Amino acid sequence: MSLVQEQLKRNVSLWISTYCIRPAKLFFGVDQRLAIYLLQHDKQETIHTSCYHRWYEEYRQYLLNLVEYVDISEIKISNSLPKLQSVLERKLWNNFKKYSKLNEQLIGDKIVYFHNAPRYWIRAMNFVPYFWNERDGEQISSHVKKLFLKNEPDVVVAILNSSLFYWWFIILSNCRDLI
Repeated sequence: MSLVQEQLKRNVSLWISTYCIRPAKLFFGVDQRLAIYLLQHDKQETIHTSCYHRWYEEYRQYLLNLVEYVDISEIKISNSLPKLQSVLERKLWNNFKKYSKLNEQLIGDKIVYFHNAPRYWIRAMNFVPYFWNERDGEQISSHVKKLFLKNEPDVVVAILNSSLFYWWFIILSNCRDLI
């Protein structure tokens, strides 16, 4: 995907708007998260993105008229184009660079469990979540993954369950898979 992104960014101004599949879909019969790419030949090579749009069916007629874009040309992230909604979010993103990365805390004996396919929020916990079905009985759901940490599992649980982390997940990910 990064090769395609690099090709799309050459000698163009690029506008990308992104759309969820719930509560309403962008196109009838298309059950996919979608992005619309608009390109204009330009030597400036600018990139503008929108937020990740979620809307109800009755607002479909207004959706495309309400799309707003933010210039993210200065933000360089491998394999990702942040889905930002405002200049304020861009400033918030720039403040994130000051903090250490979670991967510096990985590989230890403390375990945090999290659901790897969040939809509207992320579920992380410092205990094994209960899951039961008629076929297999009690077990760990296949959607629950483990993080092995050196220390501070409660802090990591709080961070993963925060609105700020969910925002980070939405702007950088495919909006489906946490890992």
